[in-house]
Amino acid sequence: MFLDKSNSEDNQSFSGKFLEIKILDKVSSKTSTVELKIGKEIEFKNLMIKSLKCENSKFDD
Repeated sequence: MFLDKSNSEDNQSFSGKFLEIKILDKVSSKTSTVELKIGKEIEFKNLMIKSLKCENSKFDD
């Protein structure tokens, strides 16, 4: 899994409230995009996902 950060102006209004995760199924080589609210838990297939905090890594450029 990885976080897909977008810099569009539309997404700036949701900054800090929502995040978008792209999930790769390594068997079928298909990706799924999941949008979730920070602090809420969702179920994706047999995986429970909960985001606690969203920020850029200090190692990112």
